[in-house]
Amino acid sequence: MLTHFSAKNFRCFQDWVHFDLTTDKRYEFSEHAVQDGIIRHGMVYGHNGGGKTNLGYALMDAANHLSTRGFTTGPSTDTGYLNGDSDSDIAEFHFRFLFDGCQVDYEYQKTAPEELCWEKLSFDGEIIIEWNKAELTPATINLEGAETLNRALTDNIISAISYVDKNSVLPTTKKTLTFIRFFSFVTRMAFLKTNEESDLRLDSTNRFQHFNNWILEKGGVENFQVFLNQAGIDCQLGVANSLEGKRLVLQYNNAQLDFMNHASSGTVSMAALYFWLDAILDGVYTFVYIDEFDVYYHHALAQTIARKVFESDSQVILTTHNTSIMSNDLLRPDCYFTVERDKILPVYKQSDRELRKAHNLEKMYRAGAFNDQ
Repeated sequence: MLTHFSAKNFRCFQDWVHFDLTTDKRYEFSEHAVQDGIIRHGMVYGHNGGGKTNLGYALMDAANHLSTRGFTTGPSTDTGYLNGDSDSDIAEFHFRFLFDGCQVDYEYQKTAPEELCWEKLSFDGEIIIEWNKAELTPATINLEGAETLNRALTDNIISAISYVDKNSVLPTTKKTLTFIRFFSFVTRMAFLKTNEESDLRLDSTNRFQHFNNWILEKGGVENFQVFLNQAGIDCQLGVANSLEGKRLVLQYNNAQLDFMNHASSGTVSMAALYFWLDAILDGVYTFVYIDEFDVYYHHALAQTIARKVFESDSQVILTTHNTSIMSNDLLRPDCYFTVERDKILPVYKQSDRELRKAHNLEKMYRAGAFNDQ
């Protein structure tokens, strides 16, 4: 799992920002949220413009240059990649993971989303891979099964780590298994946004075609309707034929209306969530950052959805403005964070009190009890 993350000179983060997902607290409630001292499920609060979305983009940055699986996880252009107030032309990142007791550190520098200039991968302090791409120096590669690889990498190679993954047949050793776990974890991290702008894995010709086909091919129309009905959306779904093929429709007594063209913003949001939730619970992702997960939801529904997401074995971070779901019944004081530009802190570190299950975290947050940073 991811244990620490730091970034500098990326979008709104001019100076180093640190996101620590370890805890030494021993709360005897909401224990599902923490595993072996690492936060599995967390929630991030903050003012508009405080950095919640940019934190998600930063966390997914490594997946953007290591993954070939097409996960869209951040800004689609170079515009605004570097902090506008910084004199530096390099963004810096540091990820720390723990896999079977091995501390894995991945550090790198970039000038643009796909312009890596230096990277280093270490296991328990030992350098496994290091490459200074900016100077095109030979890469350091200390991994069994990669001995015959050419170390003089060319400029068209984005990352030495992805180069090793693609061009090596790795034997089963402790180091190689750690490398495989690291690479698999990072390339299966995902940034999701369940509002109406979510792409739902959509193609360019029909914004909702992929979702439509996914529902129909999986035979999930009835299940999807149950999901919507349980969420308080009173609707009847059906399937109709069209020139483009079968379509998901809203079924009325005297009409059938195309679902995605006539559903409300909240219902479209629920469709996005249904799509992603299926993948999350199926273990498709290792780490999921869901930004503004409850943007259209009533607070009771938001809590229900959060509980459902937290059933996943994935490491999951949600962002929200909804203080009504900040409770010890859902998570713990070491799993609720606030972000404000260059500071990300769990709420228990922002209070002089020893927080207990009986404390009303929402009331304390709204009263400003967690503003002492």
